[in-house]
Amino acid sequence: MTKKIYRRILLCLALASATLPMLWGCGSDDDDDDPTPQTGETYVKTDVGEAPEWKIDWSGNVTAPDWEEPLATNYENWVILMIKLEPQLAQAASESDKMAVFVDGDLRALSSPSKLTNGDIRDSKGTVSFIIKVFGNEFSGKMVEFSLKYYSATLHQIFTLNGQEHFVAESIYGVESDFVPPLTRGCSKYPVVTNLELTARLAENSETVFSEEDVIGVFVGDECRGVYHCSEGLPTSAVTIPVFSVEEGETATLRYYNSAQNAVFTFKQTIKLSQSNNNLTIVL
Repeated sequence: MTKKIYRRILLCLALASATLPMLWGCGSDDDDDDPTPQTGETYVKTDVGEAPEWKIDWSGNVTAPDWEEPLATNYENWVILMIKLEPQLAQAASESDKMAVFVDGDLRALSSPSKLTNGDIRDSKGTVSFIIKVFGNEFSGKMVEFSLKYYSATLHQIFTLNGQEHFVAESIYGVESDFVPPLTRGCSKYPVVTNLELTARLAENSETVFSEEDVIGVFVGDECRGVYHCSEGLPTSAVTIPVFSVEEGETATLRYYNSAQNAVFTFKQTIKLSQSNNNLTIVL
């Protein structure tokens, strides 16, 4: 073998030894020292110090409405509603809040949060309730157009739920079972609501375990638009997450906080928000 050929062989070996680490990455010992976030095929994993407190920002700039309580003597019939606020609204509730019921456009009921014997509006579980007496002259059983409106003084926002219902005189709703109307679905700030049907499963040899302490968040940019706490049910079976958007067609991403690893998985797949339902399966 000539000296020239021998030198060429040494040069090739030197180039190969320099190139292989770039092709195959560092060894297992170096992997342990890699900084987060870690990137997988479908997600970016970021270690966190504690569970995130993801919340939807319901606040607005609506002024307090000038609703006036109806005069009971103008009506012959009544219906009583015992209403409980959704937890995300109860957190911001105050004594200045108002709940009103309109029937065929006419204000028929007005109420403030019910107070406990100690003067608080929240019970030991943080629940806030309203007892509303809805007046009417309709005959019992008549179908009416109703509008339930809730004004939050803290959030400066009005939430509205419209529908049709039979007016059944001298009936009481919300005693035998809780009546928790989905008022957040009637927030003018987020007129488009997407029902995201989500299922989560584990990849083969995954180090992750699902827990009731896990939290799922849906984000438009860095703004939280949907939250699901796995204490309501593990996502190993399909769960429904209401996602709120300003307009049709906004693009969202999903984040999954896993308490077992104390890490947030941000998935690369995007979700197009619309009035129709979306189905999504994630793998951790």
